[in-house]
Amino acid sequence: MINLKLFFVSAALTLTYFPLTAQAAGDQCLSGTPGNNHLIQQLGRAKNSSPITAKLTHKYNLEHAPVEPPLAGCASCQQGPGTGPLSLNNKATAEILRQVAPDARLLLRTDCLSASGKVDAPTTELKCPEGKLSSKYNFCFDSNLMRYQNAVITDFYKCVKKLTNLPLTPAGLFEMYSLESGFKPHYAYNGGVGVGQLTGIFVDDINQKHRGLGILKKVANTSDADCDIAKKIAEKDVKKPVRLNNNRCKFVEYGEGMERNVLYTLIGMANSWDKDIEPVMESYIAKHKGNPALPRATELALLNGYGPGGRAAARAAVRRLTKLSPTQFVNQIQKPMSGSKGTNLTVYVGKMQKRQKQLLSDMSAEQRTAYNKEGARSCVNN
Repeated sequence: MINLKLFFVSAALTLTYFPLTAQAAGDQCLSGTPGNNHLIQQLGRAKNSSPITAKLTHKYNLEHAPVEPPLAGCASCQQGPGTGPLSLNNKATAEILRQVAPDARLLLRTDCLSASGKVDAPTTELKCPEGKLSSKYNFCFDSNLMRYQNAVITDFYKCVKKLTNLPLTPAGLFEMYSLESGFKPHYAYNGGVGVGQLTGIFVDDINQKHRGLGILKKVANTSDADCDIAKKIAEKDVKKPVRLNNNRCKFVEYGEGMERNVLYTLIGMANSWDKDIEPVMESYIAKHKGNPALPRATELALLNGYGPGGRAAARAAVRRLTKLSPTQFVNQIQKPMSGSKGTNLTVYVGKMQKRQKQLLSDMSAEQRTAYNKEGARSCVNN
């Protein structure tokens, strides 16, 4: 036991004194052209200039390279006696293991994110701070950038989830971001910008007093430790609203932009749930409380409003589906549903499902087995 503990201490110290960069580790691009390091350099500058990036990097130990199993597999050792061969159950050991296996603290599994990030989209890319769009940039996007995205999502999800009744699970978040951008911050065009592919209408909705501004203020005014980083953005934006069309880099660039994009995605979803979806599901939720299929039904109802047709299509679909049991609700929302004008009311859920199937081709055999069994839940840590 003691020898194993010393081994972990040694491993942690080695990582501390010899941090690996994307170049030093020989990290390959998940997409884009090798050597086209605009995004890698941008994040490197942000670590030195942005308090937000610096704090996230330190909090989630991103200066260390991820460690492969069996070291990373020892995260269970923190759970106490009887849970594994290293049941040391003390704070010092927990900190050692946190340093050795930092990715275990992130919300989503890095291997799943890497599979999602391998897509090369025809969408134009935004170069910041210049704010220039081009379909020819083809920036290299590597796993270290992906790990940073994961840290931002992890931190801000914990914050918004704690302050609101957002029914979105980490698995649902994985499904949504996989479809929207493959977790990449630099894709931008008139139809959407950044990780969450935000639109001007969506951002403006958050800045309206009767809509999402109340949630943004909650983040700005909270003293909850889980919101200490998200709070830095919210405090500024409450005082001076940020509009997407004024400068898209404010929702894309590492340091505050990409981070704002994630925060606004989550706040916007919480806002849509409070104002649009929950009101038409309130009696249905009360009636089926405790039904194991209900959480997925509410999540898919909310996600459906993120795509074409927005909240109007989502509400129309919900009104029809609440006549069914939660299990039937889940089954039917995943099929095309024609609206009064012939439009598909559930198009977003359909696209999301299609994207998840596409991910299988970029997953390892082990990943595919787990995904076929559990779906996107297999891509969530712990």
